[in-house]
Amino acid sequence: MDFHDSLFWLVSLSTVLLAARIAVQRPFPWGWCGVLALLAGGLVAGRHWLPQQVGYLAAGYWLAFILAPMLGQRLAVHCVARRRPRLARLVARGVTLLHPADGWRTTPEFIEALIALQQGRQADAALLLDRLQDAGSPVGRSVIALQVRHTGQWQQFLTWLEHMPDRDALLFDGNLVDIYLQALGETGQRRAMLQEYEQRLHRSSHPSAQLRVAALTGEVQAVEQLLHGPLRGWPPEVREFWRGTALQVAGRPEAAAALLSPLTACENALIARLARHRLDQPLPPLSAEELDETARRALDVLRSDVEHEARFAVMSSTPYRRPVVTLAIALLLAGNFVREIPGGSQDLENLIELGALVIPRHPYGDHPLAPRFDEWWRPITAAFLHFGWAHFLMNSAALLYLGSRLERAWGHAWTLACYAAAVTISMTVTPWLLEGTTEEIQILAGASGGIMGLLGGLLGYLLIGRLRRHTPLVARQLTLLVGFVLLQTLFDLTHQEVSQQAHLLGLATGWVVGLIVGCRSSNSVGNARHATVP
Repeated sequence: MDFHDSLFWLVSLSTVLLAARIAVQRPFPWGWCGVLALLAGGLVAGRHWLPQQVGYLAAGYWLAFILAPMLGQRLAVHCVARRRPRLARLVARGVTLLHPADGWRTTPEFIEALIALQQGRQADAALLLDRLQDAGSPVGRSVIALQVRHTGQWQQFLTWLEHMPDRDALLFDGNLVDIYLQALGETGQRRAMLQEYEQRLHRSSHPSAQLRVAALTGEVQAVEQLLHGPLRGWPPEVREFWRGTALQVAGRPEAAAALLSPLTACENALIARLARHRLDQPLPPLSAEELDETARRALDVLRSDVEHEARFAVMSSTPYRRPVVTLAIALLLAGNFVREIPGGSQDLENLIELGALVIPRHPYGDHPLAPRFDEWWRPITAAFLHFGWAHFLMNSAALLYLGSRLERAWGHAWTLACYAAAVTISMTVTPWLLEGTTEEIQILAGASGGIMGLLGGLLGYLLIGRLRRHTPLVARQLTLLVGFVLLQTLFDLTHQEVSQQAHLLGLATGWVVGLIVGCRSSNSVGNARHATVP
């Protein structure tokens, strides 16, 4: 496996996953469809006519026209939140050049409206927002949501949405779902808000929508779980505003005022205005009329969704913890790769001397480095060696991405156990499977078995989560990982130098560990709930 092949398969994976993601979006993003169609056609044609260059060309196209505009739009909004308006404007102009379709050409004006709101220039912001309203584009729908938050015209928004012929399609947009649920809560229709969440929105809602429902019903614990999990990247003043809102509805006005009062003087003018409004017109606690049987059932659904995703949506929602084990393994891999460099990271004799596995394991000829049966340590040392820079960088990136998420959900001990078990089984059993299949000498090295174990662990854990309860985040993340496994399998089948046996053994081992941890986690939740029942 070389760097070029790795790029080709990474771009192919991203193309498939992004295509699956946009296929369910409404209104359909025709601009992204065109971008992906060009990329897919280029991958197929390039594989046939430019096999040695297609990986680099496709990666450049992917970076420029897919990753850059996506990250650019987020970066622009982030720069506004961090009060860096000049950089936000510059990034927004770049996004417009790279992806002018799907309404993204208005991104600079949208960012300018955000800046105006933050700086307290209400008149300028209102003019921009009025001009940018467009329910047919993602940016336009974001503008509608922002304008409603800015003006507080909650009832007008509900009336507008009710008369839209494509109302259900519009509610596929996360921004409009958020503002729709908040509008119901802000106008005193909290029972209707809960009914909407339970009946149809909780299966497609985003954590930010869950936060609004939780805060506007006084579910302080659910709010904290969301702010410590998937929404921990929100600006501090926004997180404090929603904490204060939840406390206010929960009937704790003094605690709410302690959080909201400092926000009235914060640099973010929009949050300052919202905090003043919350203090001047506090939200009342839920009344007995609102908390009928339907509302109580909906609250139970909300609590269960948030708790379940905080436990099982390992790719995004679990609380942050420092991935000590993952970082330690990455450092060990890097240190061993540095040891390879003087003798050549692709020199087979150097790798054998440093501890790579040799198959068959019995001495061959008079080669001075021929391993003996008593060299029990080779399955361990081989797992820390790599064939060249591409192999090392790909494995390191996968380790950091998968390992950090698994460790966030499982903790240090179980993550280490999963990785160690996958490495041990894949590097110990693979030689037995390969012996006798060929007369040629084969060299086995790399951390791929352990990394596939981490992937298997995530897959098994998410599978238990999906079986226990259907929530949108868990379902999407499980689909993402299944797609990754299928593409990795296709890659293994088309590259003879890759050990399919080691990958499958590592994946299966991690999957079993994931099932075990998932079952233990589910049982512990059930026991805890049972113990609290009076």
